[in-house]
Amino acid sequence: MNISNMYAVILAGGSSQRLWPLSRKQNPKQFLSYDNQKTLLEQTYARIEKSVPVDHVWITTTETYKDRISKYTKSERIVIEPCSRNTGPAILLTCLKIYQKNPAAVITYLPSDAFVSEVDTELFTRDIRIVFDFASKNNCIVLMGIKPTHSATGYGYIEYLDFQTEKEIPQKVKQFHEKPSREVAETYVNKKNMLWNSGIVCAKAEVLINEFKEQAPEMYYSVCAHFENKISYDQVCAGSVDYEVLEKSTCTYVLPAEFSWLDVGTINTFISLKNKYQTDKNNILSIESKNNVVDTDILTVLMGVDDLCVVKTDDVLLIIKKDQEQKVRTIIDQLCKQGKEKYI
Repeated sequence: MNISNMYAVILAGGSSQRLWPLSRKQNPKQFLSYDNQKTLLEQTYARIEKSVPVDHVWITTTETYKDRISKYTKSERIVIEPCSRNTGPAILLTCLKIYQKNPAAVITYLPSDAFVSEVDTELFTRDIRIVFDFASKNNCIVLMGIKPTHSATGYGYIEYLDFQTEKEIPQKVKQFHEKPSREVAETYVNKKNMLWNSGIVCAKAEVLINEFKEQAPEMYYSVCAHFENKISYDQVCAGSVDYEVLEKSTCTYVLPAEFSWLDVGTINTFISLKNKYQTDKNNILSIESKNNVVDTDILTVLMGVDDLCVVKTDDVLLIIKKDQEQKVRTIIDQLCKQGKEKYI
């Protein structure tokens, strides 16, 4: 396809409560680094600029993070949301802005906080180009799915029809599945046509705008009203692009991607990556204990305990069972109720 029509938008406005206390309101996970080199956002930017012209890489974020985002790209390619209204309005707003500049634009949207192994960068680039090419030639929305490697309960799943015999071709989506129980996830991982939802979305700008108009008219008209300076952003209908558009659309396809991928959305995942890539840590003594992950700057002794996540920051010590990690965000609610917002 014509490279001049290729655009990428990195979604970098989330606060990532499931990664608390490492991720805070003023320093969310997209600005964290598991290797003490590049942040997750920097890694995402470096991956996508191999496929898209650097002046076609946009970032969407909230007012809170605009100063930190400004060092990555020029201000005209940063879309600032005055407040967070979830991924639906964020995606549509940037789509309208890019469409205004280039009605032939094909846009891919990427979360800012995923892990892709550096050795798989070429696979990522190849798969992104496949998605771009398919979206440019068809009036559809193309997603990128990841072949499951284990029965993850923290990911959404995409089931596809599996009618194509050729490899490297996006498949028609049959159904989306919410984050499953452990028992259900174990059945998913054994199905050849079930994929993890990576959150990567690609489509012609015109197609995406029309799908918002058809599937989520209330959101569409409110975002358009804001785009035309008729209403403030906090009056825009909030909602995720998955629920409002993708799960309702009849023109969604998914590419079974080949690269390794993780959503760095939980304490266990992030610390495991950190322990792998920061090999200089020598402050953990484990006795008759197993399957624990630890991130502290002091000597930490584990005796007779299994399956724990232990995290110490300057002002918080968190100890949880691994199977409770999806509930970390409920801690935020408790802190707010107790008037301890300074820890959020």
